[in-house]
Amino acid sequence: MKTYLITGGAGFIGSNYIHYLFEKYPHDTIQIINYDLLTYAGNLDNLKVFQHHPSYVFIQGDVCDRKKINTIFETYDIDYVVNLLQKVMWIEVSIIHRYLFKRMY
Repeated sequence: MKTYLITGGAGFIGSNYIHYLFEKYPHDTIQIINYDLLTYAGNLDNLKVFQHHPSYVFIQGDVCDRKKINTIFETYDIDYVVNLLQKVMWIEVSIIHRYLFKRMY
């Protein structure tokens, strides 16, 4: 069984990626650990279908919480890390204030 740690899995891209993985692979061949802070961009309603799925685990937390991240790696045999977390605010800033964003980054 391959285990995926997906950060930002409750966001738009992350939740769609989780749906994709469960559609692509037999459910007994993968395990998904969804790690998300659940800020304004996260929505667990997109993943309700997996709420009681034996191959799906949701953990709420911040990727900056080193202790929690270490515990996940100690608890689960992680094969892949897929980092899909994104602060949408920066996307909005890059569109609305293109000149400022270009100068900052």
